[in-house]
Amino acid sequence: MPDIRPAFVFVHSAWLSAATWQKLIPLLEARGYVARALDLPGAGANAKAPSSYDRRPLDAAAFASEPSPNGSVTQEDRTRAVIALVEDTRRQTGAPIVLVEHSLGGRTVTAVAETIPEQLKKISMKKTTRTEMPDGAGKIFIEPRCPRSASWAS
Repeated sequence: MPDIRPAFVFVHSAWLSAATWQKLIPLLEARGYVARALDLPGAGANAKAPSSYDRRPLDAAAFASEPSPNGSVTQEDRTRAVIALVEDTRRQTGAPIVLVEHSLGGRTVTAVAETIPEQLKKISMKKTTRTEMPDGAGKIFIEPRCPRSASWAS
């Protein structure tokens, strides 16, 4: 029985969006892989600016004192969003999932790996800010062409 090609789920860093991966995803898809990315809660299309930000002239005092409309977004919200995309991708493709993150996305990817390790084939952490791996994660591989990257294989 041939190996099933993995599907990729990409998680962006803080203050960014799924657009972080807009050049990479089509390259993977052109090679027959399924590749998906999402805007995390409070980021990208899900981000909301304070209402005072759009008023002109800008009232710096109002802007400085207005609570962020994204302030209630939690790490748990971000983790749940990625878990939902991983589960949806597995359901639709039947493929093993490679979860890829960039920088602060490592917090979310690590939380996902701790929550659903059995659903992940591998995680790839690119310039992550959090390097702790889930208990029982197995071996950590340093990718030779990117010395700051580490991958976790189940």
